[in-house]
Amino acid sequence: MTLKPGEKGKLEFTLGPEHLGFYNRHVEYVVEPGTFKVWVGPNSVEGSDGQFEVVSGW
Repeated sequence: MTLKPGEKGKLEFTLGPEHLGFYNRHVEYVVEPGTFKVWVGPNSVEGSDGQFEVVSGW
């Protein structure tokens, strides 16, 4: 999606636990449970935020 200056649009995406993992010291890919905050905006003052929780057993 390309927007012109001042133009608005809606963008939706899926962010799941598989995008939040990392490789531990045993080179195993792990996803730790916890609350994750997401911020989307043009700068650190303006934007929208949300959060979701990854639970154990994923």
